[in-house]
Amino acid sequence: MSKAEEMPMDKSRAIAILARSTVKSWIEPVVELVTNCDDAYKILENSKKVCSGNIKVSVSRKKGGEWTSLEVYDEAGGMDRQKIELATTFFADASEYKKNKNVRGYFGRGLKETIIALGIGEIITIKDNKLNRIKIWFDKDKKKVFRDFIVEDEKVNETIREEYGIKKDGTFVKVSITNEEIKIPELETLRTQLKNHICLRDILSSKKRKVLLQFCDMKRSSKHQEEISFESLKGEEVLNKPLKVPGFNNSAILRVYETKETLPQYKKYSPFNLTGILIKTPGAILDNQLFKFENDPASYYFYGELISEEIDKILRSGETSILNPSRSGIEWGHRYAQILMKSIERELEPLIEEKKKELAKNKHIEVNENSKKLLKELSKLFNQIYEEELEEGDIDINVEDIFEEDAFIRPKSPNLPPRKPRTLCLYANENIIKSEGEQAIITSQKNKIYIIDPKIYLEKHPKYSSMFWAKFKVEGLNLGDEDIIEARIGKSLVFCDVRVKEMGHIGKNPQPQKKGGITGFNPNSDPNPMQRAYHNQKTGKIEIFIQFPGVARYLGESLENVETETGKMLLCEIVCEAFFKRIAEERIKKGKETPFGDSIIVHMALYRNTVDNLQKKYMNKVYSLVMNWDFNEEENQNKINSGG
Repeated sequence: MSKAEEMPMDKSRAIAILARSTVKSWIEPVVELVTNCDDAYKILENSKKVCSGNIKVSVSRKKGGEWTSLEVYDEAGGMDRQKIELATTFFADASEYKKNKNVRGYFGRGLKETIIALGIGEIITIKDNKLNRIKIWFDKDKKKVFRDFIVEDEKVNETIREEYGIKKDGTFVKVSITNEEIKIPELETLRTQLKNHICLRDILSSKKRKVLLQFCDMKRSSKHQEEISFESLKGEEVLNKPLKVPGFNNSAILRVYETKETLPQYKKYSPFNLTGILIKTPGAILDNQLFKFENDPASYYFYGELISEEIDKILRSGETSILNPSRSGIEWGHRYAQILMKSIERELEPLIEEKKKELAKNKHIEVNENSKKLLKELSKLFNQIYEEELEEGDIDINVEDIFEEDAFIRPKSPNLPPRKPRTLCLYANENIIKSEGEQAIITSQKNKIYIIDPKIYLEKHPKYSSMFWAKFKVEGLNLGDEDIIEARIGKSLVFCDVRVKEMGHIGKNPQPQKKGGITGFNPNSDPNPMQRAYHNQKTGKIEIFIQFPGVARYLGESLENVETETGKMLLCEIVCEAFFKRIAEERIKKGKETPFGDSIIVHMALYRNTVDNLQKKYMNKVYSLVMNWDFNEEENQNKINSGG
C-alpha cells in the first residue's frame, strides 16, 4: 500500500505570485507599511507606554511615473531578533491581531509580500538598544526568495543611531523599486489619494499620530515635505443607532451624516470615495460602500461608518472567507455580509428617498398627452417581458424577506388557477422550529381551496441558515372563490389570502408591478445625473435624466420630441438599457444565470452577457412598437385593437 505524503510546493514561486497578485498599485504598499507602524504604536499604547506617534513616508519619483524608492520610518519600539525573524517568515502569523483588538493586523498584505512585490527591501530595527538588519529580495534568475540577516543583535550607540536615522527605538523599512509595472503619480494626486484612502483615514485624523510625507521629484530635482492629515467631512449626524443583524448576536453601530453640498461621485471599487459607509472593526477600516444606491445622485450627500463586532469575531475564529481574496475589502457574497448589507440598506433608504424628494421639489415635469399614450403601451410591453423572464415559478425568498415576520407564506397573496395545482412555500425562523417542532398543518378556512399537502415538515433553508422552509400544493376549485389558507406550526399561526382566477387576467385597476415591473416613465430634472436612465425599484418607474448630455436635445424636457424619428430611436435605446440591466441583475440574483467562477471579472462578464442576450431577444419588439407608433389617436387604437 502506498504511503501518503505532503504535496510538494515551489514556495518561492508561490510567494512571488502571491505578492504580485495582492500588490497592484503604489498605494497598497504605502497603506500596508503605515498601518503596520500604527499597529506598533497601538500595542505600546495598550501597555500604557508613552510614544511619539511619528510616522515618516519617503518616496522618490522619476519621469513617467517610475519610482526608485519607498521608505517608511516609525518610533514604535522596534522589533527584537525573534520578532523580525517571524515577521519575515512567509505564511507565519506575525501580527498581534489576536492579542490586541484595536490593531489592523490580519487585514494587511504583509510586510514581506509588500517588499517582494516592489523589489529589494531592508528592515532596520532597534529595540532595547540592539540593532537587527535584514535584507529580503526575489532572485529572478534563480526564481527564489532570499533573506539575509546582515546585522544580528548588535549593541547600539549614538553613532549607529545617527547612521541609520533611528533616534528612538523603532523600525526603518527601505525598499528599492524594481517592479516597473507599478507607477506612482505626481505629488498633487499622490497627496490627495494618500489623504483620502479609506484604510488611512483614522490614522491621519488621529491626534496621537503625526504622518510626514517626503516627496523627492527627481525629474525636477526638488524635494517637498509636509504633514499629511485627513480633512474631516462636514456633515450633520442624521443617524446613530445600534444595528440589529438578524441571526447574529454581536453588536454593530451605524452612524450616518448628511452634507449640504453633494460629495464627489461614488466610483465602484475605488478606495478613495468620500461618500459611502465605511465598514469597520474596532481596529480597522475594511471597505466603503453605497450598495444599491451607488448610482443614485441623492446618495452622494451621505457618508458614515458601520462598526461591526461580528466581523472581528469571524476573523478571530480563523474564518477568512468574509474578506475578498486580495484582502482589499469585504466579500459581499458571505452570508453575514449579505444580511449586513440589507440591514444597512434598510436604514439608508428612507434618508436617500427623502433627499430625492427634496432635490425634485424645484422642478416638476409633466409629460404631454401624446407621449403618455406611447409610454403607457411601452410599459405594458416591458411588464410582459418582465413576467416572462422573472415571474414564472418564482416562489423563493430574498434576503430582505427574513426581516418581515417569524413565519410567512410566499407568494403573499397568490392567485390560483381553477382545477390546477399551485405550489406555495412556508418559511419559519429557527426559533419557532426549536420551540414548536418541524411539522406544519395546512388548512383552508372556508373549504373553497383544496389542500393537496395538509401535513408538511420544514427543513433548514439551503441559503439562509436562520430559516426553515417547506413547499406545499393547493388547488383552486371554482373561478372567483376567495379563501384564507392557514398554516399552523405548534402554537404559531400563519395566514395567506388566496383567490381563484385565470392566470394572467388583468383587472380594471391593476396594481403596480413589484420587484422590478414597470409602472411608467418619469423625466427627471436632476442637474448632475450619472447615467441616462435607471429603473427605480421603489416606484417601479424608469427615470429618464433629461439633463444628461444629448437627452433633452433629442427627447425634449417633457419627452415631447418622441414624436420625431430621432427621439423615438433614443427613447428605445435608453429605456431598454435601463430595463434590461434591471432584469439582468434580477436573473443573476435569483440564480437564473450562473457564473463559472467567483471573481469580479467573471460576474461582470456574466452581467454584460445577460444584458446583451436580453437586448437581442427583445429589442425588435420594442423598436417595432415605438418606431411604428402613429401619434394619430384613431390609427393607434386600431393598431392596439388589431394586435399590430
